[in-house]
Parts: sequence; C-alpha cells; structure tokens
Amino acid sequence: MGDFMRRIAHLTALLAIMLTTASHAHAQPHFAQARDNATTGQGAAGMQGGLTADQRGRIVDIIKKQGFREATDIKFPLSVGAAVPLNENLFPLPASVAEIRPEWRDYHYLVVSGKVVIVDPRELKVKAVIEH
Repeated sequence: MGDFMRRIAHLTALLAIMLTTASHAHAQPHFAQARDNATTGQGAAGMQGGLTADQRGRIVDIIKKQGFREATDIKFPLSVGAAVPLNENLFPLPASVAEIRPEWRDYHYLVVSGKVVIVDPRELKVKAVIEH
C-alpha cells in the first residue's frame, strides 16, 4: 500500500507541474495575425500541417458544418508542438477529416479566432493550426 501511495503522490506532483507549465505558457496576444507573422519556428507550412490549400479549405468547411463554439481565453500558444492544457474543451475530429489526413483519425480540434487547431489528445500537443 505504501508503494501505491508513493506512486499516487508522484503522479499528482507531475500533473501539478504540467498544469503549472501550461498555465504559464505565453499565449500570443492576437491570434488573428497573418500566418506570415507567426513565430513558431516552423513557418507557414508547419503551422498548416503540410496541407494543400484545397485540403485546408475542405477541412475548414467540414468543421464549420459541425456548429462549433469558438474557444476563448486559451492558455497556450497557437503553434505546432505547443502543449494543450488538460482542461481545454476539445472536440473529436469528424471522420471525413480523417479521409483527408488518415493520421488524424483519433485527433481532436478546437477553433480559436477562426483558426482550426488540430490536437493529438494522447499527447495533448498541437499538430496543426489551419487558417482560412
């Protein structure tokens, strides 16, 4: 029982560190800025997840049809690789998006300032930021 309690304490401490780190991440002040002004170190292609303009448009259209609610007051930067806090409200990507990008089959999304943010829910990491 003592080993179990130590493990629980360890996991609780790790979770607290992760939440503290995520809550202190500096969010970009204006998420609607042009893609050319993004400072991700990955450039526009990295932000867009390597999608063509046609694929981006199709994905955005699919998401628009879902009747999403835009996220407000997010606590993480909109950049590929950014950590997403556990308490962020994510939605499963529609199956039709996986037809465009099969590797995103189990991914989730949220919409921030008109941008579709694709998130791997297992890693809680941003995989793409799609502007339209």
